[in-house]
Amino acid sequence: MDIEHKKTALKDDAILYQKREDHFERKDLSGLSAGQKLGYFKDYYLKTVLIVVAILIFLGSFLYNIIFHPQQSILRVAVVGEGYLSDTEGLAQELRDAFELTSEDQTIVISNYNLDDYQQQMALTAIMAAGDLDALICDEDYFLTASASGLLADLHTVLPAQLYSSFDQKGMLLEASEEELDTDGNVVQTYDPLPRGIQLTDSGLYQTYGGYSEHPIIGIYTSCQRLENAITFVRLMSGDIH
Repeated sequence: MDIEHKKTALKDDAILYQKREDHFERKDLSGLSAGQKLGYFKDYYLKTVLIVVAILIFLGSFLYNIIFHPQQSILRVAVVGEGYLSDTEGLAQELRDAFELTSEDQTIVISNYNLDDYQQQMALTAIMAAGDLDALICDEDYFLTASASGLLADLHTVLPAQLYSSFDQKGMLLEASEEELDTDGNVVQTYDPLPRGIQLTDSGLYQTYGGYSEHPIIGIYTSCQRLENAITFVRLMSGDIH
């Protein structure tokens, strides 16, 4: 018996031979029928091709929207705490009509934020940090908190004089103070109160679209980038459309 041959020889079904035969089968397609070639393609390549196609479609759609189909943000409103609106989509659609928007690429977004929910709190913080917020509707507690944090603009400086005077004469303006804190969060200075909110108690739109608060307040975000649209929104919500 040839012991050395037995030690070194491989069995016919060894993995090495299996791999070589598999490699041979993938290369030798010339003798296959059309149906066999299709089956071979499905077995070895179809899954990979589908994955690549899906990735290409996703990337193509993403690039198309960024380059050729960009959206234009017209207005973004945060409805905070007990300022809650049950039908934000209905109000957004009415505002689209009022702004005479005709393109789906022009967006008006109105969103409720429950600050007891950490994720919603972070979402609101994110849009504020990005400067992508125009106005807020809230209850009195959040109005005071937002004012103290410097989140609401001085309406005397941002509203047209005639509109500001109209709100003032109707007693709709609400004042609140901004506060300065030290590194430990302690109040070190309280500034003079300024008009930062408008009462929406008698707002037809607020009530029509399911407003929850009995004393809702509207304010303009201090870093608002679409001030004219925010002012139009304030006019519409307050009923002063002149």
